[in-house]
Amino acid sequence: MPVMVHQLLLPELREAIDTDDMKMVASFCEILHPSIIAEMLQEIDETDAYRRVFHQIDSANGARLFEYLEPDRQDVLASTMPVEDLAKLIEHMSSDERVDLVKRMDENREAKIMPLIARAEREDILRLAKYAESTAGSIMTTDYAALPAHLKADEAVRRLRREAPDRETIYYIYIVDADRHLIGFCELKDLILAPPYETLAEIMREDVLSIPVDMDVEDAAQSLAQYDVIAMPVVDSEKRLVGIITHDDIIDVVIEAATEDAHLMGAVQPMSAGYFTTPFWETIRKRVPALVVLFGAELVASFVMQQNEAFLLTFPLLLFLVPVIMATGGNSGSQAATLVTRAVALGELEFNDWIRVGLRELGQGAVLGLTIGTLSLAAVLVLGPQNEFVRFATVLTLALVAVTTCGSLVGSLLPLLFLRLGIDPAYSSGPFVASMVDVVGLGIYLSIAAVVLL
Repeated sequence: MPVMVHQLLLPELREAIDTDDMKMVASFCEILHPSIIAEMLQEIDETDAYRRVFHQIDSANGARLFEYLEPDRQDVLASTMPVEDLAKLIEHMSSDERVDLVKRMDENREAKIMPLIARAEREDILRLAKYAESTAGSIMTTDYAALPAHLKADEAVRRLRREAPDRETIYYIYIVDADRHLIGFCELKDLILAPPYETLAEIMREDVLSIPVDMDVEDAAQSLAQYDVIAMPVVDSEKRLVGIITHDDIIDVVIEAATEDAHLMGAVQPMSAGYFTTPFWETIRKRVPALVVLFGAELVASFVMQQNEAFLLTFPLLLFLVPVIMATGGNSGSQAATLVTRAVALGELEFNDWIRVGLRELGQGAVLGLTIGTLSLAAVLVLGPQNEFVRFATVLTLALVAVTTCGSLVGSLLPLLFLRLGIDPAYSSGPFVASMVDVVGLGIYLSIAAVVLL
């Protein structure tokens, strides 16, 4: 929604709720898309306002609106809504969304709700809930179109007309045998344009692509992106069709993964809620561990400087160059970590590529350091060609080459090491790389200075 329109309508909705003008509230819900209503309610952020809105719409439309709310707001409403109303709402939700909601409920609330849900939907919830988090099965939907191969085109169209309202998408029709083994698929366009007497076996394509139910969700997202499809079937170990993953499911996965990586790259443990909706002390808890580790690393760097205090006092100019050296090495490491982490996320690299990656970054780090070092040396020679300045410029140049190379190596290999250890490679980016390079780079810098100046 354009910002201007949003700003104009939000006060009106707020006033309608405050004045208990339920007729106006109902009009908003009829005219505006559920995502817009959800966005406006998010800004109002009053539980009573949510309840009043949901009271004005039927269960089907309420389910659509509910699915656009943030998970934390869904949980608040689910905990306060009458169990009978909540059960009806859950029945109308898409299969993957209602499973996520039930999983987040406490056991007592779940025990009250489940018997009130229609048998078919209840069994669907129990079936989907067994799949592990972060697998294709955990985000798939069972609201798909599947037909037997013997049906003629006109019969298939008639059946789709009956089933379509309960299906998330019918763009693809999946063809299954008597045991629900996936044997082919056809697009809705192909079915409509086919002669009415042709069977689905004659129309279908057998080169159907599928996703194993236990595949990691990020790998599943890459599969949809690679083949440029809006949905892919999900199969079990015996190639039986158990669900589909749609493009909107994948968008959610991509957004969640990008958010998580952004947090990790900033040395913050992932947060599921928004900035203001995350409790103050929970945010503190998410930030403290990394800060403690990074503080320890910087203490080591300070200890290295303290151990070389006499040398630094003899050549005080070296102290002025420390921030330059550390920043350049850290920046080089962060660049390398970003490139490698992205390549790992896209499946371009794995741990066995560490030698190739190391050699590549060794060369690139050396070239980058030599480029920056040469520029600094040239600047010193222009500004002050005295012998003493030349010696310090030599130290700076050599240190920049060494530290930049070191930073590139650390930044490129650390994500692969984390991958090997089963840790998210995104943890290796940013502050962690910079802190490691500070410690190692400082030692390299002082060693080079000692050789050149003493």
